[in-house]
Amino acid sequence: MSYDRYVAICYPLHYHTVMSQKVCKLIIFTWLYPMTIFLIFFILTLQLRFCQRIIENFYCVNYLLVKLSCTDTSIVNIMGLLSVVLCTVPQLSIIFYTYVQILRICMSSFNASKLKALRTC
Repeated sequence: MSYDRYVAICYPLHYHTVMSQKVCKLIIFTWLYPMTIFLIFFILTLQLRFCQRIIENFYCVNYLLVKLSCTDTSIVNIMGLLSVVLCTVPQLSIIFYTYVQILRICMSSFNASKLKALRTC
């Protein structure tokens, strides 16, 4: 969504061309990126041996399954922390970059367009 706003404000005449070319790639990337991370954790969780069969909560998250394991889970814990960083940092950096570019364009343009562009944020 921030990329859409970035293209609409920074490149308004090229919006349709840019978005039609990149939308397919962005959609594929937004599906494949979390799916690969999920598959990695799924495979790591399948390799664990479990001592208990009762999960404490109504919902099942990976960390609760790792806590039930009898084997060493240090690799799974490190991968969990690494995945949090790999999932959030790229997304936040892209959002931050696009909003900084939008604000840069807004500050260098006329007053009427500043207000219109800032209302979209």
